[in-house]
Amino acid sequence: MASPELDLARYGKTGKADHFLGFWLSLIVEARGHVTAADTRRIHKSITRFLKDTAPAAEAAGIAAFHAELLEAAALYWETTQTDPSYSSTLFGLKRISPEELDAKVAAEAARTVSMLADINVPDETARQLPRLLIEAMLRVMPKARDGVRAAVAKRPAAQASVGHLLED
Repeated sequence: MASPELDLARYGKTGKADHFLGFWLSLIVEARGHVTAADTRRIHKSITRFLKDTAPAAEAAGIAAFHAELLEAAALYWETTQTDPSYSSTLFGLKRISPEELDAKVAAEAARTVSMLADINVPDETARQLPRLLIEAMLRVMPKARDGVRAAVAKRPAAQASVGHLLED
């Protein structure tokens, strides 16, 4: 069980929202459209704000517990990609994509997000851990995705430098 401060930071006062999952979702969505310097500044501010807002909880619970909660939230995101009909379909949810297409979509999304995080390079130790946490969570949920993610990451030098070692056999 996490500390009360960490639970509050992750789930809020009502316990109904998962702010850590929301953080991952926002990063992954931002990575889909990350192109300009303005995008980079906005995402940098978003990461910095999240880390600042959750710093008291990280300090109270310890950085290892904080990272464990981020890892758990990332794993929850990747689990959702496997079960959410909206994620695994095209044409407004009318056509399901094949398992191979789903794996390719997830691998590309992971590589794109890791690459964006590496390019933004927020000067904070937890921010530097975000690519690792995202990929470790993915491999925990989808161990068979390693080869596809390795291929997708290899196409992006910043991503390869950041997490390539996690994808080796």
